[in-house]
Amino acid sequence: MTKLFTILAAATLASCVSSIKLPPQLEAQASLVEGSNNFAVVLYGEVSTEPGNVFISPVSISTAFGLLYPGTRGNTATEIADVMGYNLPTDADFASTMGGLLDALQADRDTSKLRIANAAWVREDAKLANEYRDTIKSRMRAEISSIN
Repeated sequence: MTKLFTILAAATLASCVSSIKLPPQLEAQASLVEGSNNFAVVLYGEVSTEPGNVFISPVSISTAFGLLYPGTRGNTATEIADVMGYNLPTDADFASTMGGLLDALQADRDTSKLRIANAAWVREDAKLANEYRDTIKSRMRAEISSIN
């Protein structure tokens, strides 16, 4: 059983049976998976109103906002969390939780060939806090590059 399957199963069980108590890291991951699934359903409902084929990648959108989210505060952080379904337990570390899920998506190399390449591209004159840079690089394993 892959780690991702375990996380998805835990998310499903946790949403169905409120008496199950997961370890803190799995609880945070299950919450993030549930929120991401809800976002995907809402997004598909919005983009599928026209006839024809639709191809979207909710995980890519969620991951892109996930790279932005650790650097936000106040109303911006609240709005991103609400739309993207980032409803984690208060003591959870978002970047570590998201990084763990991204690792899990790529962990089963025997049955899947998914590779995720994350990068944050920022304006060359943008001032980023060192804590944000370190969080993105170490916990979410994404590079940050400046562009003109």
